[in-house]
Amino acid sequence: MVCFEDVIAEPAATQSFDGVWICSHVSFEFTKFVLYKVLTLVLAIPLAFVIGILFAILSYIHIWFLMPIVKTFMIILPSCKTIWKTIMDMFVSPLYQSIGRCFSAINLRFTRA
Repeated sequence: MVCFEDVIAEPAATQSFDGVWICSHVSFEFTKFVLYKVLTLVLAIPLAFVIGILFAILSYIHIWFLMPIVKTFMIILPSCKTIWKTIMDMFVSPLYQSIGRCFSAINLRFTRA
């Protein structure tokens, strides 16, 4: 919730007259209250309708498009995993093992000067 002090933040060292502060506070709170009520009266039902349609569309897409795709991938993935593991074992693992053996012979010593 937005408070008057959040919007009109006068520093403690510089303050306006008490009457100005009170009148501006009352006008802010009254305007916020009335405008909120008016906007709610005018826009609440149409926005609820539009958001309901949007939620229905997103639910439809999720249920009838995304989930079948995910389920299909879950069926295909075990065979893809086997192929991927074979490729890794054939090409990538030997490369990294060779690089690891090359760098394993390096010995670094640090001394303070």
